[in-house]
Amino acid sequence: MLTSLMNATNRTQRIVALVFAVVMVAGLAVVIQMAVTSLYSGYTAIDEKRALLGKLEAISAAGVSFEAQLLPENDGNPMLLSGENEAVMSAALQSWLQDVVGTAGGQINSVNNVSETGENGIRMIGLRANLSGSMEVVHRTIASIENNQPRLFIKEVVLNSTYQQTSAEENLPAELTATIVFLGASGAPGKPL
Repeated sequence: MLTSLMNATNRTQRIVALVFAVVMVAGLAVVIQMAVTSLYSGYTAIDEKRALLGKLEAISAAGVSFEAQLLPENDGNPMLLSGENEAVMSAALQSWLQDVVGTAGGQINSVNNVSETGENGIRMIGLRANLSGSMEVVHRTIASIENNQPRLFIKEVVLNSTYQQTSAEENLPAELTATIVFLGASGAPGKPL
């Protein structure tokens, strides 16, 4: 084949050389494209891992923040709310809730005291709180209530959204209002705290 190419006319030799050059350039372009695609996918994977690491660090920081926001433990019984009377316990809960919601970036709209007699005659003290903020504010508040010591119990949660999308391009975060009713045990009946 090489001998027949050497004996061919100049025009044929030029066409074969041109085709060979085009094939080599196309092969080089494919190799470069594959290398760029490989680098881009590697960069995308690194970028996704960095984003995941950032989320994990935020979760870790939120856990430390939640632990710092817990009510002080009752030395006698960490499962019971401490205070001289119901008003003092409710005021302590309100102050604690204000700190939790404020730290999360939300706002408390209203707070009402709630008290009732639970199972076995145990007095339950708590709050009905209406707050507003992002979904993260609501999640942090609920997590703080559930992880609190002395133990608090969520009795009711009602969520409402004020989000209204006016166009397809908008991607605004949803603003929520949440009404949360939570209670804690204040001690056995007839037992002073």
